[in-house]
Amino acid sequence: MADRELRTRLLSSILFVSIIGSAILLGSCSAYFLFLIILLLCASEFYRIVLPKKTRDLWHLMFVIFTALPYAIFWVYHSRYDPFFELFQSPLFRVFSGLCALSSILWWITVVVRKKNIDSSIYVLLNGLIYLGLPFTFAILLAHFPSGYQPKMILGILILVWLNDSGAYLFGKNLGRHPLAPNISPNKTIEGFFGGMITTFLIAIAVHRVFDLLELWHWLAMAFIVSITSPMGDILESQVKRSHQLKDSGHFLPGHGGALDRFDGFVFCLPFLQLFLLYFCH
Repeated sequence: MADRELRTRLLSSILFVSIIGSAILLGSCSAYFLFLIILLLCASEFYRIVLPKKTRDLWHLMFVIFTALPYAIFWVYHSRYDPFFELFQSPLFRVFSGLCALSSILWWITVVVRKKNIDSSIYVLLNGLIYLGLPFTFAILLAHFPSGYQPKMILGILILVWLNDSGAYLFGKNLGRHPLAPNISPNKTIEGFFGGMITTFLIAIAVHRVFDLLELWHWLAMAFIVSITSPMGDILESQVKRSHQLKDSGHFLPGHGGALDRFDGFVFCLPFLQLFLLYFCH
């Protein structure tokens, strides 16, 4: 049974990565649709988890659409101003990006540290915007950084995030002794965390050599940011699910759970990566 489950996970992973990579490499239009679909799937799963059952049917669709509104706004912006160069150079946009990163930290502290579980509609919608709407908007912005569509940029970030998770899993499974967040995600270990970090640094060197898009220190700095923030996003989603007595966010990918389970680390690290690139990569 374990071998059969492992094969299912492996095959679904290969199919999943192939679809994601192909859509990104095909061009900006396919990348837009790709991330829009993923955003809608993640938002749908998130609101099914956190919305009270008595209001779920009434508010669910409206909340999902509203969460995708920032993405739609920037899509329209891009159709009029291509590339995003002027936006990236705007001081107000840099301040806005900083506030988004700060909001992510504050929500993480609220959910993970203070373990608040507030189910009011306004609070839930605000969290959805901070957690999903804006980060997926940043994903498509980063795909156009610094000027014009750059599939290597967003592919490089995805590779760092996914292999950080894989490295943490392998190191944790074989060497893990000390739990990282025992009350939230018992399978995560301190050894796995540092193993994931080492893996991500090595992958960053390889990504720099293959893509040759940024300087090596940029990729290493991004690897460090991913190594810290991606596990934070994973722990955040685990706490959200745990507070609602759920194991997976959905059944999007056989053997892997929901879309939100696959992109929790990715969406959480994006505001911090964007802030770094805006201030240190010109």
